[in-house]
Amino acid sequence: MYVKALLASSDYDRAIAVLSDLERLSEPQGDRWEGRRLRVAYELARAYSLRAGKTGDPEDVETAVSYLTTTIQGGGVDGEIANWDEIKGETFTGIRQDKAYRRLIQGR
Repeated sequence: MYVKALLASSDYDRAIAVLSDLERLSEPQGDRWEGRRLRVAYELARAYSLRAGKTGDPEDVETAVSYLTTTIQGGGVDGEIANWDEIKGETFTGIRQDKAYRRLIQGR
């Protein structure tokens, strides 16, 4: 909830900091933690994409695509974490022109 509020208020730096802390704290410990790690990866992808949309920073674009790739390859799509409509939606407009992002969503 806190991260969603930070993202809604465009406090991307703080959201990324909080999510990065969560990522470090959620070391994999069986299947129970994997879902949490995928959720954090997806939220980091969202935060970096939103920040990239404001700043145009190529590092933010690359990082967003990397976390989104982790989410997709980890099986976090069309489950409880994300769906293709969200991934192709306006949250990810900041990375829409990236070739790797376009390959991820191609045909979906």
